[in-house]
Formats: sequence, C-alpha cells, structure tokens
Amino acid sequence: MLNQLLLQGIVLFGSVDQVDREVATIEYSINNEILYAVIPIKNSPCQLEESMEVLFTSTVVLKCLCSE
Repeated sequence: MLNQLLLQGIVLFGSVDQVDREVATIEYSINNEILYAVIPIKNSPCQLEESMEVLFTSTVVLKCLCSE
C-alpha cells in the first residue's frame, strides 16, 4: 500500500533541509530535479531535525525515519 502511494506521488520521501519555528523545509527529488516543500510542523509525529529523512504529503509529515 505504501509503495503504491509513493509511486503515485501522494506520499513523498525527502530530507529535512531547515526547521523554523512553525515550518520545516523538506528537500526531495522527482525526475532528478531537486524540489522543496514547506510543511507545518505543528502535527509532526516527531521532533524534526535537519537532515532527518521523512515521509510526507504536501501538507503534513507522516513519518520520521530516524536511525537510532
């Protein structure tokens, strides 16, 4: 199911580039083009940090992929 959502572009994979007070800038790539999304961090499932990998939609971070 998740793979299907990733392939359809509904769920995206990226890396947190910058965290401000209320938003995170997430860097991701589509067709070798680097893009950026600005997502509110209010309902984030974890404490976002720069370079952290995440799964997200255009409006919310869904999952943080932490290497602990």
